[in-house]
Amino acid sequence: MFDTSGAVDARQAAARVALAYRTMVEQETALLELAAHWADLHAVVDMERPGGERRGGERRGGERRGGERLRLYGGVGTPEVAEFAAAELGVLQDTTTVAAAAQMADALDLRHRLPRLWGMVRAGGVRVWKARFVAKATRYLSEEAAAWVDEAVAGHIVTLPWGRFETLLTARILEADPEGALRRQEIFEAERFVRTGRSNEHGLKLLIARAHAGDVIWFMAMVNRIADLLGVEGDLDEVEVRKSKAIGILAQPALALALLQRHHITHDPETTAADHAEEDASHASDDDEPDPEGDSADQ
Repeated sequence: MFDTSGAVDARQAAARVALAYRTMVEQETALLELAAHWADLHAVVDMERPGGERRGGERRGGERRGGERLRLYGGVGTPEVAEFAAAELGVLQDTTTVAAAAQMADALDLRHRLPRLWGMVRAGGVRVWKARFVAKATRYLSEEAAAWVDEAVAGHIVTLPWGRFETLLTARILEADPEGALRRQEIFEAERFVRTGRSNEHGLKLLIARAHAGDVIWFMAMVNRIADLLGVEGDLDEVEVRKSKAIGILAQPALALALLQRHHITHDPETTAADHAEEDASHASDDDEPDPEGDSADQ
């Protein structure tokens, strides 16, 4: 750990920050390379445990009856790996089997399907989380299509703001496999939902929704607008609390309309909502970079 008790001036602190960052990049790259190597070490299903104890029945076409199987973690063209390898790798990193499986899948996709990006990662030129994002996005493409996307986007991953790179990546994936993109869109459409959790002892209930990005942006713009108006009218609660109240107001259209009409002279609600929507969209898709530790699918 960094010792703050000593006298460290700004120049020394800057040097330590730079060193810590380089070390972090080197170590996360090493972990990704090791994940690929771990997959190589588990590319066959062992018939016996260490010491000679049998683990299962005879092997048949990549599996043993009642025992471990080989499975495809990455996309087409990546090698199969023993299914228990992810659990063992997860234990070594104090993480979940799901996270370790995703790590191996991304590493294998990069090495076998996205070679240009893989080389940039190994050279320390691209952060691991960015490369893994591309690996996940291209997993369902054919080998040829993935290689085409790799050539099309690798040179831009370090030159474009992240939001613009995501837009470019999406466009290239659509070009590479328009029919597959349409099929996946149909699948994603079926994943829209609105759910609620149980009420707690304070009368609060969790609301979770998945909808079109445009609809969510406009909804949040109106939530923000109403939260602002509540503040104007004297509500002293924090803005997040006012946003929560705004949902209740929007659930009563007459109440929402009355609130908006009270302020329509000095503030055009439609214009303000559009401003909020434009601001939300720019925050969501331009220069902001996602939290590399915030991918719940890998944790």
